[in-house]
Amino acid sequence: MKRHIIFIVALASLLFSSCNKASKGEFWGKTKYYSDFLFCKYKPVIMEQMLEFEFNEDAQLFVKDDIEFEMVERDATGELVRIKENEILLHKNGVKCESNILKVNTSENEVLLGIEFTQNARKGYHTLYLREKDEIGLDRIDYQELTGGICVVKKDVMNPLKKVLLWVLAVVVAMLIIWRIFIRPLMFESFKVRILYFFYPEMKSLKVKGYIKVVCSRRKQKQSFINQFLTGKIAFVQNEFWDQDIEIIPRDRRTVRVRPPRGFTVSPSSTVPIGTDAEIINTNTNQIVKLKIN
Repeated sequence: MKRHIIFIVALASLLFSSCNKASKGEFWGKTKYYSDFLFCKYKPVIMEQMLEFEFNEDAQLFVKDDIEFEMVERDATGELVRIKENEILLHKNGVKCESNILKVNTSENEVLLGIEFTQNARKGYHTLYLREKDEIGLDRIDYQELTGGICVVKKDVMNPLKKVLLWVLAVVVAMLIIWRIFIRPLMFESFKVRILYFFYPEMKSLKVKGYIKVVCSRRKQKQSFINQFLTGKIAFVQNEFWDQDIEIIPRDRRTVRVRPPRGFTVSPSSTVPIGTDAEIINTNTNQIVKLKIN
């Protein structure tokens, strides 16, 4: 006797509402898929439901082979096509189905069916169907009983670790921008005067407008990019006269202030306005450098 004549099976668990964004029917679940990033690896999610099968006595007596089901989905033309194994995986009772085929024996009343999305699966809503592989059993009874389908959703999201790092980076960048535009000008005042003139007795000029400080030193010095970003630009003057580092800082729009270390004096005052000559004296060598502001 042919199998399709004696094979009567009810799959009550597969009678679902159609799966779409407006669907109010029951669906199996939603998977948030993300790619691996550093040590945060994606952990496969298997959406599971218990399927109940009911076979009549003739099926249990005469059908000895497993009944095979494949997972199908409608394509853009509405035709049912088999799901590729590299897109969606089927699991039976916690074990991956060989060749993505669900095998059910007539002695089984319940099967725990699992569905797992892979990286290649299309994101969004999926309406899946279980179809008898040989197409001679369920088709002869009434395949329309299964048109409700199984509703599952794949949502592609960013790797959690990557998302956290990007948020941290965004916060850091925002804080740096706020510091650079709003806080730094208040914390580190820059020169409003344009040029400083040094007479050794030979004259050397230094443009200082926009700088926060001038450092006079015997040693060649450079400012790091990070320090420049956080505090502002520093101008450097190198000459053997400066056997100790001396700083010149802005005081107001028309005045600068000289900070002499031990062994140096400034005459007539350490506060030097535009149009006034000042003398910086190295008391160790009795050498004098004149400073003029423009």
